[in-house]
Amino acid sequence: ALPEIPAWTSSGDELRAFTCRLTFEMIGAVTLGTHFGVLPKEGAHERDVQFVEATLAAQEAGAALLYGPFQEHAATLSHPEWRRFASSMDFILERAAEHVKAHATPEARAAAAADAS
Repeated sequence: ALPEIPAWTSSGDELRAFTCRLTFEMIGAVTLGTHFGVLPKEGAHERDVQFVEATLAAQEAGAALLYGPFQEHAATLSHPEWRRFASSMDFILERAAEHVKAHATPEARAAAAADAS
């Protein structure tokens, strides 16, 4: 991935998306012992790409809620940024649970060990 970093970081938005995908890969490698294949995102599982996009959306919505001029009123359930934040977090938690079930349960570890031998 390192030789391709300059191509992926030609703008601030691309750099932010790249660092989010890189973080996802590192967390997967450290916690679940797997790579999700989102570097680059071409060829990645569609739900993993959506996971990264939902993470970015949650960060943007969270910042709008925290730093917007009406922050005391932004955390109401009717605020558009609150709904965006909540729906993004719902998807993030759903997809994370799928990865934990697929990679971190005793059954998944036993299957991976059997495949390795």
